[in-house]
Amino acid sequence: MKWIKTLFVACFVAFIALVGIGTLDNKEPQSPIEARTLTQFPDLDYSKLKDENYLTTISNAFSDQLSDREEKIKQYNDLIVNKLHMKYVGAVSIGKNGNLYEQPQMIEDYTAYDKEAVKCAKLINKEAAKIAKTGAKFIFISIPRKDVVMRDDLPSYYPDSEKDYERYIKIMKKELSSDVILIDAKKILEKSEDKQVYYKVDHHVNATGGQLLYQRIMEIAKEEFPETEVKTLDDYRVKKNVVKGSFNRKLAYVLPKEKEELNVRPKWKLKYHRESSKVPLFGKDNTYGSAFMGSDYAYTKVTTEQKKAPSFVLCGSSFTNILEAFLVPSSRQMISFDYRHNNSEKSLADQVKEIKPDYVIYMPNQSDIHFSYDTFKLHLGLR
Repeated sequence: MKWIKTLFVACFVAFIALVGIGTLDNKEPQSPIEARTLTQFPDLDYSKLKDENYLTTISNAFSDQLSDREEKIKQYNDLIVNKLHMKYVGAVSIGKNGNLYEQPQMIEDYTAYDKEAVKCAKLINKEAAKIAKTGAKFIFISIPRKDVVMRDDLPSYYPDSEKDYERYIKIMKKELSSDVILIDAKKILEKSEDKQVYYKVDHHVNATGGQLLYQRIMEIAKEEFPETEVKTLDDYRVKKNVVKGSFNRKLAYVLPKEKEELNVRPKWKLKYHRESSKVPLFGKDNTYGSAFMGSDYAYTKVTTEQKKAPSFVLCGSSFTNILEAFLVPSSRQMISFDYRHNNSEKSLADQVKEIKPDYVIYMPNQSDIHFSYDTFKLHLGLR
């Protein structure tokens, strides 16, 4: 294998001559299109020129720091999407009516998949039992992938992940204890008269989908807090915008720009206090994160003057953002945790014990990987 490493060094020198020494000076930290940190060139160390990890870092840095890299990515995607009219570009699939999808993880071992689902259910039961002792109700929202709900616009030959979700939710319904109130978001979203319940170019539910989930939560809360005011989408001004989503970003935004409902503003004077932040609940920018709560935060606390309304604690990933914003007008206090960014040693159950809310809403992320145990554990604040 020594000759291969020697050959790499020779190719490395030749490549420098071809692309120019200038590439070595590039120090771009982030790729806006790929939304990731770019590899930087390491300090030149001749003693490591045969070290495999060192050479891999150099190779990745050349790819990441290539001059005009973002423009080259755009040109490539434009060729694939707009000139060759391909429907599958990397992990992104181009469906009907402008809807984009990301292909799901393929399940090869359903026995292992079933065991993982049972394991997740037992984990939820254990933490829900702790939370139940505080007097709070534990609501678990199972949010499916976009392709599970919006199947009519899927492109041909798209991998079927609906059966995987149905298999999973069947196990959950069987295994979850009485301490858990399960909301199967698939059943709720499928009943919508407006079938566009997710953004066309993003994996999150839109205002229509978010309102449906909010309404279901409030049906539960109204049983104990009958005087709580429940808002509808008619109580908001909904503005269309060109959405910068997670799917069209991966295509370098080369598809024709189409406006869709994104920015939501209350028609009434919403009074609230957001602790340690002046970021509005409902923003004006053109991403899901900026439209609802401003972004993903490790910890958020919002209080209102509604003394007879319930208090909520939400825990999950960015999927909770839209619910956080919609729940504030119907709560006296709304607190959220995102353990992807929160380094607290206290678990969700520990936090609830101190906060003593009326309801805990747990909504673990489910994107390309189907309901992994590690993801469930993370969003419960268990390290």
